[in-house]
Amino acid sequence: MKIGITGSTGKVAGAMLKKLKTLVDPSDIVAFARNPAKAADLGVEVRQADYYNPEDWEPALRGIDRLVMISASEFNDREGQHANALRGAKAAGVQHVLYTSFLHAQTSPLPITAAHKFTENLLVELDIPSTIMRDPYYTQNWTGQLPIQIERGSILGCYHDGKVTPASRADLAESLAIVTAGQGHEGKIYSLSGDEAFTFAEFAAELSRQCGKKVDYIDMSEADYAAAMIKAGVPEIPAKIQAIVAEGASNGWLFDDSTTLSGVLGRPTKTLSQVLAEELN
Repeated sequence: MKIGITGSTGKVAGAMLKKLKTLVDPSDIVAFARNPAKAADLGVEVRQADYYNPEDWEPALRGIDRLVMISASEFNDREGQHANALRGAKAAGVQHVLYTSFLHAQTSPLPITAAHKFTENLLVELDIPSTIMRDPYYTQNWTGQLPIQIERGSILGCYHDGKVTPASRADLAESLAIVTAGQGHEGKIYSLSGDEAFTFAEFAAELSRQCGKKVDYIDMSEADYAAAMIKAGVPEIPAKIQAIVAEGASNGWLFDDSTTLSGVLGRPTKTLSQVLAEELN
């Protein structure tokens, strides 16, 4: 069975490939990259394919039985990018697609889920057997500003008292490799999340404990949080989207308590404490 992986030079794909090569013969893996030179050290066959170029995909996907489609990292017309790859997959005769979607994709009002809902629906429309891996937020999405937050002594947000269940990139990448290498996953939808739920007040408390300095969580309105990000240099549209997502946490859109991820991994997921320790050290 030939396995193809899109977005092969990204962080999740890189970690997933490392695990996958221990589960299947590396000669059965094909990595797709916009710039193949950047994927030359992956230790697998590399083929050129750009999400923006529909003509790339059908020839690139010939001979691929199972395609791991990692959602596009660029938000400019994500729907069109995904459609290019999936229509190419259909034309090339790909038998199974695993797609990295987002939590509550079919019901969530969050703007970041729209492209995922479109893609899930397109897989049905094209009648391609699929496995949907609905990822939560990466814990690392919330650790990128730790030095600034520690120096300032505060974390800003409009999460209110909403609980979130993110997971580490490493855990999600490993789960994707396990499912990719396995059998019997066609037609399944996996809602993935970390085992641990926490509020942002609890996030701030754990950060304070580990860094040795008091860091408070400052809860704001959605509008004030967006304004604070814009003032800090975040472009207006991303700032407003991030604020909408944060506000959505209080309505449960970043929460899932199914423990499906740890079930796939066969072990507990990484805790907030463990991820913070990795980031701080």
